[in-house]
Amino acid sequence: MELPTHVKEYIVHHQVLNLSYSNDEGVQACAVFYVWTADNRFAFLSDRKTRHGQAFLERKTPVAFTINDDNQTWNTLKGVQGRGIVQKVSESGVKQLKEAYLRRFPFILESPLLSSMFWEIDFWEVIPLWIRFINNEVKFGFKEEFQ
Repeated sequence: MELPTHVKEYIVHHQVLNLSYSNDEGVQACAVFYVWTADNRFAFLSDRKTRHGQAFLERKTPVAFTINDDNQTWNTLKGVQGRGIVQKVSESGVKQLKEAYLRRFPFILESPLLSSMFWEIDFWEVIPLWIRFINNEVKFGFKEEFQ
């Protein structure tokens, strides 16, 4: 999926992806810190023992996601909405993602707790299938959609 520069910049300048998914326990949600990859995917880490980690292990899990600023007004509302699939990152891709993740979140290595888990935890990726960029600063209800 090709995205225009202003949408990529919005995604790159944020760090939390809100994910919604469904499994046998019903509808769930989680927030994850992400890195936007060169191939237009959201990469994040999470323990497979978490509720969402268990759901993502079961299959390529369909998800909905959002990225937004806090404390917006109706006139300044801006953000990303989307749908995609979550899958575990292949072993061959993990090394590169870990390097990118540490560049983005260098504080991980400064914390003994975070640093120790970082080397053992699973990496996942959201492959976006549809993205909507909302920007009420252009006009109320302004949106662009990409597939």
